[in-house]
Amino acid sequence: MKKCSKCLKFKKKSEFYSNKKRRGGGLHHYCKVCARKQVKEHYKNNKEKMTKIASKYYFKNKAKISKRVAKWKKNNPDKVKQHQRRARLKKSYGITEKEYDAMLMGQGKKCLICEEYIGYCGELVVDHNHSDGKVRGLLCHHCNRGLGCFKDSILNLKRAIMYLERN
Repeated sequence: MKKCSKCLKFKKKSEFYSNKKRRGGGLHHYCKVCARKQVKEHYKNNKEKMTKIASKYYFKNKAKISKRVAKWKKNNPDKVKQHQRRARLKKSYGITEKEYDAMLMGQGKKCLICEEYIGYCGELVVDHNHSDGKVRGLLCHHCNRGLGCFKDSILNLKRAIMYLERN
């Protein structure tokens, strides 16, 4: 057990970061929780200075960082895919992964048009109105592409229905 000099609580040694600068490789004097709070507060109060330092470090060590990132991506393909998915949902449609999952459950995990359970690539895609960007629902890849090919036009879709009925 060790006492944190910030919160003054006794905690397990595993709840402290190692301090490699200390002789013998001792432990930091703040617990991990307090240390993280201190770092966040410091960054908040010195954001401009910290951004400059980080930017300078990045440009100085760009090749080394790129190698490290490439290695991490190679060793963590699931995390990379999950991050890309989250970023795509947020950037393209303004929704979170939780909102996507809620929509998926709300429509019974199936396409709102053809009612198939699984889409192309194993998931349903987000359908949205191209004029205002509002999300309409989740569709399989083929139904979503179909709406796009008909330019989201009800008239074009009605004409297609009439065509199919005639032939």
